[in-house]
Amino acid sequence: MPWFLLPIIGFLVGGFGTLIGAGGGFILVPVLLLIYPDYSPSTITAITLTVTFFNSFSGTLAYSRLKRIDFRSALIFSLAGIPGAIIGANVTGLLGRNSFQLIFSVVLIALSIYLLVKPGVQKSNSCSLNGTTKREITDSEGTKHSFSYSLKLGIVLAFFTGFVAGLL
Repeated sequence: MPWFLLPIIGFLVGGFGTLIGAGGGFILVPVLLLIYPDYSPSTITAITLTVTFFNSFSGTLAYSRLKRIDFRSALIFSLAGIPGAIIGANVTGLLGRNSFQLIFSVVLIALSIYLLVKPGVQKSNSCSLNGTTKREITDSEGTKHSFSYSLKLGIVLAFFTGFVAGLL
């Protein structure tokens, strides 16, 4: 494949992933596996994480301008997610290509089934503040956003999410 097509593919995958809020990694991994059959899973994952980072960074800038980011909570969860991603990336280095493709396929199918059968989320003007940590931010338009979460569960999920992101 000519090298000049890669940025175009990256832009299209990143744009689509950003539009649906998924980052595009679930599309980019299979594309790279097809284009580069000789690349190791760790190389494919590294490329995908780099692309996803820049997609996420652009979204972060946009939401930061709107003042819709709780940076304190983001820092806490990042401190759990980053080590998980590093460990996941190291585990990827231990996997053969066939094992990696099998794990990626199973995870992608499981997530697809979950998205198809999960109950719909209903938007409500009221906020249930049942979590142990309660937060409130005011965005650039002056709208207050109140939310809560379980700090312990959030840290565990951030680590696990980082691990899976680093692995796949």
